[in-house]
This record gives sequence, C-alpha cells and structure tokens, in this order.
Amino acid sequence: MARAAALPPSRLSPPTLPLLPLLLLLLRETRAQDVRVRVAAEVRGHLGDTVELPCHLLPPAPEVRVSQVTWLRLDTPEDNQNVAIFHPQYGPSFPRAKPGKERLSFVKPGQSTGSGPGTEVEVRDATLALRGLTVEDEGNYTCEFATFPQGTSRGVTWLRVIAEPQNHAETQEVTLSLEPVPVARCVSAGGRPPARVSWLSPLDGETRESQVSGPVPGTVTVTSRFTLVPLGRADGVKITCRVEHESFKEPVLLPVTLSVRYPPEVSISGYDDNWYIGRSEATLNCDVRSKPEPTGYDWSTTSGVFPASAVAQGPKLIVHSVDKLFNTTFICTVTNAVGTGHAEQVVLVRGSHCRVRVPTAVLPLTSSPRRVPTLQNQESASRSLRSTHLSFGSGGLMATLLKS
Repeated sequence: MARAAALPPSRLSPPTLPLLPLLLLLLRETRAQDVRVRVAAEVRGHLGDTVELPCHLLPPAPEVRVSQVTWLRLDTPEDNQNVAIFHPQYGPSFPRAKPGKERLSFVKPGQSTGSGPGTEVEVRDATLALRGLTVEDEGNYTCEFATFPQGTSRGVTWLRVIAEPQNHAETQEVTLSLEPVPVARCVSAGGRPPARVSWLSPLDGETRESQVSGPVPGTVTVTSRFTLVPLGRADGVKITCRVEHESFKEPVLLPVTLSVRYPPEVSISGYDDNWYIGRSEATLNCDVRSKPEPTGYDWSTTSGVFPASAVAQGPKLIVHSVDKLFNTTFICTVTNAVGTGHAEQVVLVRGSHCRVRVPTAVLPLTSSPRRVPTLQNQESASRSLRSTHLSFGSGGLMATLLKS
C-alpha cells in the first residue's frame, strides 16, 4: 500500500485562522491585568458618624467602559447581598432595606458623556458614604467593577465600627479594716471594643474588673475597682485610673484621693522633764490624727486624783501652778465617730528648778510597763528614770524613756 507523502509547511506562510481567536484572547487577558480596583483594606468609623468606603478603578483609561459598579455584603445571611449599585445609564440604586437609600450615597457619581435620553455617565470613583453608623454595619464590603472588554475586577474593605467610651473615677469612703475592700472605682462606659483600665498607685493593692453591656447595643462598660487593706496611712493618698482605647490619641488619666475613716491616733507633747514645785504656765498638748475629726477630749490621771490647778481646754491641759499632785500619769482620751484612742504621759515633779537637756529614745514595750516611782524621797530613782511617755493607738503600745 502506498503511503501519502506529507508536505512540510513553509516557514514563511502566515498563521492559520484558528490561531487568531487565541491571540485575541491572550491580548484581552493582558489588558485585564492592567485594570484593577483600589480600595482600603480597613476603614474605621465611629458609632453614629458618617464613614466613606473608597473604591477607584485604576488606571482611568478612556478605552475602558464601565458597565456597572456594585457594592456587596458577602458576610450576611440575607438573600440580597447587593448593598448599592451604580449603572452608567440608570444611576444609583440601593436594593437592601438596611442600610438603605436613607443612609447610603455615592460620593462622586461620575460625569455625563453627553446630553439627552440614553446618556451614560463615566464611573471611575465608586466611593460609598454610609451615614449614622450602627454596630450592624460592621463587616466586609466588596466593591466590584464590571468593565468591557476587561471583565470584572473587585476589592474588599473591612469596615470596623468603634465607639469612644465615657470615663469617670471616684473614691469609695471606707472604715479602718483588716480585710481588703474596694477603696476606688473607675468606670469606662459604652466602649467598642472594651477599654483597657489599669491603676497607678504608690500603695500595694489589687484590681478587680467586670464587664457588662453598654448603653448602646454592641458596646461594653468596664468597671475596675482598686482594693486594699484600709489603714489610716492610706487616707489622703492619691492614685490614678488609666484608661486606654483606640479612639483616644493618648490614655485618659483620672486622679482619685483615697478616703479612709479611722479612730483617733493620739500622742501627748509639751512635757520637757523640768516640772518643779511652784512652776507656772506649764502645758500638755493632746495631738490627734483621725478621720473624721474628734468629737470629744477627756483628761484624767491614773491615780484618780486630778490637780486643782490643772485646767482642761479641749486638746490642751493648762497648768497654772505645779505641786506634788502632778507627780502622776496623765491620760488624754479622744473620741470620734469611728472609735476612741488615748495616750499617757508620766510626769515627774522635781523639788526645785533644774535645767536639764536629755536625749530621747523610743523603744517598743513587749510586756506591761512597771509602775514608775515618784520623786518623793527617791532622788536615786530620778537620776535613772526622768520620765516615761506611754502612747496607745492602732500601732500598739510605745514608751519614750528619757534618761540623763
């Protein structure tokens, strides 16, 4: 059987007709790659405000014909995902009830290419404005350009809805206690996302935080309480609540002054270890630190005998003339609305005037103090023990020994 000889094609012959559609398709794909949609990856908007979602067709070549622009929400369960549509001939439309035409608009609807019926509008900027932002508006928005001959190009923008919180801090007045209690509170209300709350304090304390739904759906109210063991030394101390949120340019600082109610802490001053028989105008002072202020002072002695020449005037005990009856221990008792505190001062009366300057030392008492001998016929005792100052308060019993 004879075989047909195959003729080799000429190298100079033009391409056959089936190759032309393929070349046109390749040319079309090359041009499609040159056209793109530019959008913002993320846009933040404040609750209740107006936000713009930018969308531009690049490059704005005149040979590219836009047949339609569509904004879509693909992350919602609704059947109609089209949020906004702009047609070059029929203009804008807003198919969905929410957000709807009352809250949506195209920022730059385009320029007309002519006049009369059937006139089309060139669309290169499809930026969408959304008014009265709600929490439900947060999500992914897709801007889609349908063009000829390039085809469809799209870009996706994530819209975040934030809400600036309202902040305030306040002290919580407490009474002296050995158990930790909240002494200050800081509230950041209606934030989206929730605010970050912390405390700046020179005192050791703990923070306890809680979150509840804010006044507007989708917002959060954060409450932080500063807790410590409330002792008298904490009264009047300033601490600061620090609130951070992405809507703030810098953290909000809210100072608070602590308020602790505690019973009187009492000490006695004015005794100079130079009380002698016949001395006039000597004074003892009852020094008090308390909250609230003292409501009463009471002066007494451990012997039960109160010298007639001593006159109590509130926190002062004024002595007109020193005699042997002053050779005793004086007690100042102070009362306020919380409780009572007192201090004791031992007085040693000399037989004659003596100018003596003595150093002092403060020592803790680990047991009950001994009875202090008087100077009546005991000169040796006066050389070893000049005076003892006893103070009773929340810190325990202390004694001041004055020695020559």
